Amino acid sequence: SMISLYNGFCIVWVFLYGTISDRIGPVKTNIIYTSASIAVLVLGTIIGGFAGGVAMAVLFGIVAAYGGVLGAVTLGYLFGTRAIATLIALCNVVMGIGSMIGPLVASFIIQVSGSISLFMMLSAVICAVVLVLFVIATSKRAMARIKTVEAQGQE
Repeated sequence: SMISLYNGFCIVWVFLYGTISDRIGPVKTNIIYTSASIAVLVLGTIIGGFAGGVAMAVLFGIVAAYGGVLGAVTLGYLFGTRAIATLIALCNVVMGIGSMIGPLVASFIIQVSGSISLFMMLSAVICAVVLVLFVIATSKRAMARIKTVEAQGQE
């Protein structure tokens, strides 16, 4: 089934994302992951049929796998480690709320527009905005400020 394909690719790729992040760092890994997510969402607006469903299950499995690595790898790097457990807990709460609200919003958009394409394109735009914000947040200046704040808190 499609869910089995999705989950199978998540299992395989989560290890690959961990390895990639260890080698090139979380910033580059996040840029690659988010760019791939945008591409998959846009592709989802143009493919259809059973083969398209299989392709989307596989591709979503590949990009969704990084979500499990994202918090643990990126939060400490981006915000410091002083309150890492609280940050991870907060992200889990936000993901839980998103998991409750997301399907309702998606269903509403799909019903109103009569197509899943609008939802996929809106999701791609949101990912692009998040990518830009992430690049800004991980600039050398922003990272230097994080390190300064972290050092002040540890003294």
